[in-house]
Amino acid sequence: MENAPNQGREKPPAEIEAHVLETVTEKDVEGILAIDKKIFPTMPVADEEIRGTLESDGVQVVLKDEESNLVGYVISLPHNEAYEFLNDIDPELASVEGGLYIESIGILPEHRSIKNLAALWDAFTNRAREKGYTKVTAHVRVSEGLSEVFQKRLKAVKHRTMENWADFSEPFDYLEFDLAGNTKEQP
Repeated sequence: MENAPNQGREKPPAEIEAHVLETVTEKDVEGILAIDKKIFPTMPVADEEIRGTLESDGVQVVLKDEESNLVGYVISLPHNEAYEFLNDIDPELASVEGGLYIESIGILPEHRSIKNLAALWDAFTNRAREKGYTKVTAHVRVSEGLSEVFQKRLKAVKHRTMENWADFSEPFDYLEFDLAGNTKEQP
């Protein structure tokens, strides 16, 4: 039968866990760089920029499968550090005290799900709160629907859309998340 329900032919999906990186290893860096290049092939971010973000006082979280392979990540730095180099790209960007800026977030296509996004987001925001951050900011792609998911499910506030942000030839929304009032998000 062509459309028969699964009758034990497929193994169950692998368990994915989110891990806060308190210490970033070279293996972590290489895994994040590999994912970044795979999911953002037309939006190259310099390896040095990613390494700098990973060395910042931000919050770094990875998703690992049951074999401990990296399948997703969110990397960030204090908003006001990002402000220094983003001000030329986004002249409307303002200083955000207590803010954490998401430099990049990505999950490999075969591991994208609301469950995996929730695990990543929960670990990220819980650690951000522990470190005293009260807001999260980000420039988020519109094309793949992530901005919409963040707005609808995580109560992100959209401040504006930039049609060709950072010369990436596609629109990005500038979003802000309030961590002070929300204790648990559910994507």
